[in-house]
Amino acid sequence: MDFFQYIDEFRKYIQIPASVKLEALDPSFRPAKRKIINLIGKATYTKIKDAYTSESEDETLKEAIEYVQAALANMMHIDYFKLSASERNSTENKMYKYQEDQTIEINISNTWTELDNLLEILEANNTVFPDFENTDAYKVRDKLIFKNAREFDKEYGIDESAYFYMRTVYIQYEVITDVLTKRGVDIESINQDEKYEYAVKKSLAYEVMARACKQFDYLELPKSLRNDMYNEMRKRDFKQSTSIKEEIFQQLHNKAYDYLLDVEDWIQKQNAGTYEVPEDVNSEDNKFFFTT
Repeated sequence: MDFFQYIDEFRKYIQIPASVKLEALDPSFRPAKRKIINLIGKATYTKIKDAYTSESEDETLKEAIEYVQAALANMMHIDYFKLSASERNSTENKMYKYQEDQTIEINISNTWTELDNLLEILEANNTVFPDFENTDAYKVRDKLIFKNAREFDKEYGIDESAYFYMRTVYIQYEVITDVLTKRGVDIESINQDEKYEYAVKKSLAYEVMARACKQFDYLELPKSLRNDMYNEMRKRDFKQSTSIKEEIFQQLHNKAYDYLLDVEDWIQKQNAGTYEVPEDVNSEDNKFFFTT
């Protein structure tokens, strides 16, 4: 098994009984391995694996090995934990459903935190990991404004959730491409003015949250947003509660376009009256209209 020779190496990241054999985790290893290869590319995965096998002393490679091990261990434990439920429930280690859900949620959160850390070190050390630049993950992340969960969290609180951040990468890329760029925003130069950068980032964050609210299930959303929804649900009857997600989507969407107005106003002033309003801006969905 790649990255684990002994069960103690696995137990460094996941506390399972020492009596568990490493072979018992093998069915969970292959799909976990495939997920990481899909993310960082086979060449980069192989380089990190070879560094583990040869016990490399290179500090960058050693750090990457730990991130891969931790991500693999958490992913593998999710499947193992589910499959061992019947055995666990027949002993004194029986758990309530909410305890099992919490365990899985922790594993998911830890998995994506470790993968986020891994991607950061790959991006920061392109001479050590040159093949990573050929992957889709690198090409997409290179065009983003929020490079990690911490940067996103500064503009809208997502509990620094790497899991949520990674799940919304494609939404962020979509908003940048379909909204900001079409309105004249140059992603590479948004830091030329503090107020302009603030408005761009706020607009992006709120629109990503709006689309995530509409597309994701409740459990896929950050805890802070989920709690707001649950609190609102308690105040209403069931029929009213079904519209809460739509209402919050609209609130977030409208807030995003409030900031986008500031962005477009700044661009218009920079272009000294030469700025042209995008053809698609006067949409009923936007809840506001420009005059030409």
